[in-house]
Amino acid sequence: MKNIDAYPAETKANIQAWLSSLESETFYVYALIDHSFDPRLIKKLRNKIRWVSLYQDEGVDIDISPILCHFEDIAHIENQMDVLLKATNEQPMLSFWLSALEPEVMYGHFASYTDVTILPEKLSYMLRYADTRILPNLLDAMQDEQRAQFMGAFYSGIYFNRAAEMVELKGCDQLKPNDSPLCITEQQFTLMLDVSQPDQIIQQLRKLGLTAELIMSESQIYTLVKQLCSEAHTAGMTDFAELRAYCIEKFIEITSA
Repeated sequence: MKNIDAYPAETKANIQAWLSSLESETFYVYALIDHSFDPRLIKKLRNKIRWVSLYQDEGVDIDISPILCHFEDIAHIENQMDVLLKATNEQPMLSFWLSALEPEVMYGHFASYTDVTILPEKLSYMLRYADTRILPNLLDAMQDEQRAQFMGAFYSGIYFNRAAEMVELKGCDQLKPNDSPLCITEQQFTLMLDVSQPDQIIQQLRKLGLTAELIMSESQIYTLVKQLCSEAHTAGMTDFAELRAYCIEKFIEITSA
């Protein structure tokens, strides 16, 4: 099942250009992969790429754990680029990060974001930041200091949006990994939930078979659902069930036309 568009033909060249644009001579390249989209991925990467499960210390099944891949230099990652792009095509599961920090330190940085705590109730949830649909929403919801802490371990990072376009994230010159749990307010958490509603609705539309016959890309379907949600809000609908029902009704009209 597709969740984002296929990588454009120029994706590999764009990644190579990004890698060569960094002035620092000493850095490691890391690939963060949301393994839950393809539990067979580890077999595909076996004996090709070194990886570690970020949830291994939490006792979580490796099939749903993000994995962190370490590349010693640009030549190493370029040799495995085709493997990574083929394994993650049409899924929001791949991002790259450049840092001078050692693999053990980077593991600790990413692992510190395994859970997020919602204040003031102190409710804890697993945070799927390796899902590149969730990553930008998380960064947008973070306070400036929290965002700086997350990006403080990297010189630069890239992920691929719903149209599979490369999006660059600026890091810091003075690297400092995070080692403290992420705590956010109810307002921040609500913001993240609100922006995730189109994805939840798309899942329901797929279950009902309302997207299969459309001659539309995944990013176009997402844009359409966002537009329909905006129409529903304008009409006074705020409850998620109302938004979902409105979108389902409109998709039935579209597919029946």
